Amino acid sequence: AELRHARIARMAKEGRPPRVFMLGDSITEWFAPKPWARLARFAPANVGVSGDVIENVLWRIDLGMFDVVKPEALVLLIGTNNGGNTPAERAQGVAAIVDKIREKSPKTKILLYGIFPRGKTWPAEKNPLKDTNALLAKLAAEKGVAYADVTASFLAADGVTVRQELFRDGLHPNEAGDDVWVDSLERELGKLL
Repeated sequence: AELRHARIARMAKEGRPPRVFMLGDSITEWFAPKPWARLARFAPANVGVSGDVIENVLWRIDLGMFDVVKPEALVLLIGTNNGGNTPAERAQGVAAIVDKIREKSPKTKILLYGIFPRGKTWPAEKNPLKDTNALLAKLAAEKGVAYADVTASFLAADGVTVRQELFRDGLHPNEAGDDVWVDSLERELGKLL
């Protein structure tokens, strides 16, 4: 976390502060270089940390993520590692993150993403990630933040089978999967900025 804060400070000192923070876990941190390059016009800073859970993100925000730079926008994708929590608990945690970002950087626009599919299937029922995403969409509307969900792009035509060709390991998108995310990011950030 300290290295990421130092990178943000260095970018600001060099006169090229990031316009967008990309905040999340390993899905964000391990962004493939070619898809990431497509976001260059938004001057993003990748502040994702592998293994992060919602609580870690709250801690890192308090650690000083917004002390040097207040970005124009922040992309938040978090919660897949909170497997021990219910959908309602995950949504409450994300709500706390949104509130904390607004406290530290009130003018920053927030783009919240639904949790990506993982594994081999995306069941219609008894799917805690799908249930979490429904709560996140509602939360975004209540909090007045932008919300995007790219789940459908990661699923086969049956709406249940996860397209394994877009993932390294059933969880982390590969380069083709990151391209799917960037297609959405370009569109959504274009609306916000």
